[in-house]
Amino acid sequence: MHKHPFDNRERYSFQIIQGILSALLLLIFFSCKNGGSDQTTSQHDSIILQNDTKIHSNYKGISIQINPKSDRFYKLGDQLRISASIPDSFKADTIRLKVNDQEILLNSSKVEYVWNTKDFYVGRIPVSIEIMHKGKIYQNAVQVSLISDIIPETYKCKIINTFPHDKEAYTQGLLFLDAFLYESTGLTGKSTLRKVDLKTGEILQNFTQREDYFCEGLASYKNKLYQLTWRSQVGFVYDLKTFQIEKKFSYPTEGWGLAFMDTCFVMSDGSSTLYFIEPETFVEIKRIEVADDKLFVDKLNELEFINGEIWANIYTTDKIAKIDPKNGKVTAWINLSNLLKQEDITSETDVLNGIAYDAKLKKIYVTGKNWPKLFEISLVKEILQKPL
Repeated sequence: MHKHPFDNRERYSFQIIQGILSALLLLIFFSCKNGGSDQTTSQHDSIILQNDTKIHSNYKGISIQINPKSDRFYKLGDQLRISASIPDSFKADTIRLKVNDQEILLNSSKVEYVWNTKDFYVGRIPVSIEIMHKGKIYQNAVQVSLISDIIPETYKCKIINTFPHDKEAYTQGLLFLDAFLYESTGLTGKSTLRKVDLKTGEILQNFTQREDYFCEGLASYKNKLYQLTWRSQVGFVYDLKTFQIEKKFSYPTEGWGLAFMDTCFVMSDGSSTLYFIEPETFVEIKRIEVADDKLFVDKLNELEFINGEIWANIYTTDKIAKIDPKNGKVTAWINLSNLLKQEDITSETDVLNGIAYDAKLKKIYVTGKNWPKLFEISLVKEILQKPL
């Protein structure tokens, strides 16, 4: 007959191991059960240790109310009443109320604050409360979405001049400098940096980027050209005359549009956010979100700085937004539909993209991806204030 898989010694050892494992499982079960009975640790999403102080983040025992209530947006200028519900069991040592990380109430026995948003800026603004209680910090926060309080003006364009443009150029960045156009073109394996004769469209100088880079926005600073890439999170600095790459820089987002304004770069990443970048180090200085009087405006693409405002192509549309760099408000919409005639459009013709400004002669140039033409335009204000 066959021997049983376990003899007596093996069976005894196995029973001992089973007993130890069962005891361990019971110990873990009751430890978890007892830990869950502590009310102060069951109402938060995470505990963070900071300087040996427990911070209960997203603590649900504290709630923040914003009145009047809104499911979507508030407009700049709205007065919002902020209040908080705090458990009676809390004898708070300190209470801090913050708007966008700026402390506005400290050690108040009752959390009530009237926030006049008139001089604020558009964006999704965090409102948070922090309570110190028995050596522990309890936090919670809500988000307030502020959009513009002004109705943007609307413009259409008038064509002043028409120039030839390389229809093989997938335009990502456009720049006017010292009587020439400089252009960054995209697509993996086809990305270039070009110097172009405005009147003839002739490519006077060309640098083809490495095949694995998809190039994007373009700007100039101190006789250098700065070019972004789409998803590689790396940009290039070129000598203006030779197009030789002098150095690289990095950034943590996608790269879409780039322009130089006053003392810094402004960069887009295809969202509703604009990033202001220190030009020597390419370190972010600040960021703003962009909104009109109805919505946050995303798909911000190619950028140009014109007369104190940021102009942004809105990707996949025939619109340009004029943006106040101080607060992110869209001050005007420019409608550039019907620039191309039907006979100019082929299966390769893509969307409007590319804004260049001759600051000396106050001339504005626009084109698009794989467009056969580039246009000098002027703006004509529409009398009826209608959304585009």
